[in-house]
Amino acid sequence: MLDRTDHNRLAKLAADRHGIGGNSPPTMIELAGGTLSALADFLRDHPVIQTEDEARAAKALKDRADLCVKDLEDERDGLVRPLNQEVKAINDRYRPVRDPLTRIISELKGRIARFIQGEERRRQALAEAAGRVAAEKALLARQAEEAERAAKEEASQGVCDVDVGGAITQADVAFSDYEKAERAAERAERETHVKIGGGFGRALSQHTRKVLTITDVHAAIDDMGLTEPLKEAILTAARAYYKAIREWPDGIVETKERSV
Repeated sequence: MLDRTDHNRLAKLAADRHGIGGNSPPTMIELAGGTLSALADFLRDHPVIQTEDEARAAKALKDRADLCVKDLEDERDGLVRPLNQEVKAINDRYRPVRDPLTRIISELKGRIARFIQGEERRRQALAEAAGRVAAEKALLARQAEEAERAAKEEASQGVCDVDVGGAITQADVAFSDYEKAERAAERAERETHVKIGGGFGRALSQHTRKVLTITDVHAAIDDMGLTEPLKEAILTAARAYYKAIREWPDGIVETKERSV
């Protein structure tokens, strides 16, 4: 007997059945959607709870939503926990080598930084000395230039024993010495910024960064105002203060607030 079964149709029916739900129970995300819709409908229909029956209905919805949140968290935790444990296991394998390496790198960078600071101080001293030499050479050049001008002036007035040529030569030599000293001072100034090259990464050097210091906390708050982030930071510090000595700091008052 020939098999006239439409297997393609049966496969489609099976797929449709599984698509609708089949034997697989709905996930907590799907169930939570129904709870969320029920809550939204209740809130829309009851902008104000006016009777005890309405309050009881709201209480039932709240309990349902609380259980829904707990079940959602349980399902999420069941999926995430194994992954977190795997991540922790991976981190634990790397940490015994990574952490000492990080500390050693920090110590090594500190030593390089101290060398750079000392080297920059040494080079700055050399640059300052070169600058003083350049200033002295500039003074000598101006004096030689003045002597040349005076010699030319005297010669123009008929003074016979004036060595104009010698004055010009001395002025030229003094100016040349000044130019050399000035270039040396500029080069020394450029070289005060120390860079340590080599290796595979970028060169190491000192960088200037801005560091903020609180000098008057009351003036700062008066100027900025008590913003929400600042308020939360103060309250967090106050809670830590209370936990340490069991009393609130001045300016922080504890009050009681009733809520459901």
